[in-house]
Amino acid sequence: MIRTYKCRTKISRAGHSRLDQVLRLSAELYNAGLESRIDCYKKTGKSRSYFDQCKELTEVRAEIQEFKDISAILFRGVLSRLDKAYKSFLPMEASPALKALAGGEA
Repeated sequence: MIRTYKCRTKISRAGHSRLDQVLRLSAELYNAGLESRIDCYKKTGKSRSYFDQCKELTEVRAEIQEFKDISAILFRGVLSRLDKAYKSFLPMEASPALKALAGGEA
């Protein structure tokens, strides 16, 4: 069973803008990481690993100040969720039932 908790907080305007920045950068990182994995798979037939993307994140954080201002642990969590989603998608992609639905050979 998954439990969720709700907490009410009063956040200042500066806190709201900071939270918006964190969410925006997290979404950008997730989408860029997904695009990177898809491009790599199309070009080489192999996927990028979580560790490869963490190395790239280190380079991005060195170059872009917005990413440097926020903890790397938060962004590694984003990449970890991307890795989990990507791995759970791949077995479905290769399943015979899905190929049969798509009109391929079963």
